[in-house]
Amino acid sequence: MRKNCQVILTISLSPSNTKTVFSTKGFHTVCGFQTRNVIHRAHEYLQRTALEICDGLFINPIIGWKKIGDFTENAVMVGYKKMIEEFYPAQRIHFEGLRTQMRYAGPREAIFHAIIRRNLGCTHFIIGRDHAGVGNFYSLYAAHELARKIEARGNLGIKLLLLHGPYYCYKCGQVVTDKTCGHDEIYHVAISGTKIRECFKRGDIPDENFMRPEISQAILALGSERIFI
Repeated sequence: MRKNCQVILTISLSPSNTKTVFSTKGFHTVCGFQTRNVIHRAHEYLQRTALEICDGLFINPIIGWKKIGDFTENAVMVGYKKMIEEFYPAQRIHFEGLRTQMRYAGPREAIFHAIIRRNLGCTHFIIGRDHAGVGNFYSLYAAHELARKIEARGNLGIKLLLLHGPYYCYKCGQVVTDKTCGHDEIYHVAISGTKIRECFKRGDIPDENFMRPEISQAILALGSERIFI
């Protein structure tokens, strides 16, 4: 029997509280994960990579202001609750919302997100493809470029994991990145947040290669009016 996942919503996080939680759980190394979206296969790939590297994973979604069309706080929380309960090692996860707004400021916001998690006690932080981007305004790995420049100047106080964007490869039969897959692009399918949102708007289950059906069903059960801002 798996333990239930406790969803914590707070007005503001306290570094003393999160550090106490990490210590109590026996986390000597903790990777922070920033998100504003529901959990899909690409983010799962990144999170599982972090779990291979660190003792614990701190999933810390934004639950403040976001732009129209983004997922609601309820949708994000319900999806992650299901993921942690059914698929993740719950004892190695801390899941708590961050009450702040999204700024969609790309590379600079990626560093800002890392500093927040450093102050909360994380030793590592994931910066992925187009972190905190909006549309095609920033280049896909602009946040990686800025992170490397900042790290070259000195110690930021947190190890930045600069991970490439995952996609589904039909030849490999799994989620991969361009660092782990050698197949031609004809076999690749982007795990598209836009396509996932379109499916939910129609009341459909997204492709299971993009999102686990259990997650999709939990989110759809909220009703369309509670999935999007």
